[in-house]
Amino acid sequence: MDKDGEARRIYQKKNKNFMLIESALPGVYIIAMYKDNFLSLFAREALMQKLTTKELTELSEGADDELAMLANRILQERKSLRKPSHRLNYPIQEVLDDYVNHRTGKFAEAKRQLHKRFDGQDHDMQEQIMLTFMELGKLQERNFVYEKLYGDDFWVDAYIPLVQAWWEEFHDPKMAKVVVKRCPKGYLLKHFEELKKCGVHITQFEGSHAVLETVREYLLNNGKVIAETIYAVPEVRQMMTQLGQMGMISDIIALDAFDLRTCAIPRDEWAGAVIEEIENELSGSSYKQLLTNTQ
Repeated sequence: MDKDGEARRIYQKKNKNFMLIESALPGVYIIAMYKDNFLSLFAREALMQKLTTKELTELSEGADDELAMLANRILQERKSLRKPSHRLNYPIQEVLDDYVNHRTGKFAEAKRQLHKRFDGQDHDMQEQIMLTFMELGKLQERNFVYEKLYGDDFWVDAYIPLVQAWWEEFHDPKMAKVVVKRCPKGYLLKHFEELKKCGVHITQFEGSHAVLETVREYLLNNGKVIAETIYAVPEVRQMMTQLGQMGMISDIIALDAFDLRTCAIPRDEWAGAVIEEIENELSGSSYKQLLTNTQ
């Protein structure tokens, strides 16, 4: 049962005339609960947020002073939100200036408009907004920038040094995804531990070695697959897709060559032979050695 249904059930137990009251106004069961006085004032006001402007207006003009007071307060809040301090055709440079200078009465609306109008600006202005948000903004503004950097419409490779500098300064989880998608593999390996702490899945950038380790672990635990191919191992196809999204072409080719080399092994010998092949493959180039070589 959803929360509204549960609220109705509780009220029905307390008031036999519930259905009669409810029919008087859409959503008025919320108000009926108010009259029953088993919810806190904060909860009642929160529930009243569900009412339409028309319903709130009717309550504000009603005989119940407390309900009228709450309804009027919500109506005033909604009205203030509809009165922006900037027109939508207000010059974007002036909006940015209001944000930079934190002008009283204009800052919040300037921030909202910079978000809203970002996609419609030329690239130079988008860069100004991005740099301003990263310099002066808080996590909410930085996350907005990270989303733009993660997408392909705004991205240019010239941003890579900025991404690296911002990552080393902020270590925000959403920035970690941008780093993984945009930065060279050597940089990712150098910052492996920090990226891992931000919840980035290791297989997103460990390449072919991570796939082979996954295959080895699966075969050690299960002993066989439905077909003599590493692609029959769960997660391998998804990991290959991730490698493709990262542009790690050489890793994909290496894995396919490995699979081709092992597919001729007889079925009853395949799992053991593949485990041995993987251990030989990884023995001379473990992740720690890769990390050392990139430092």
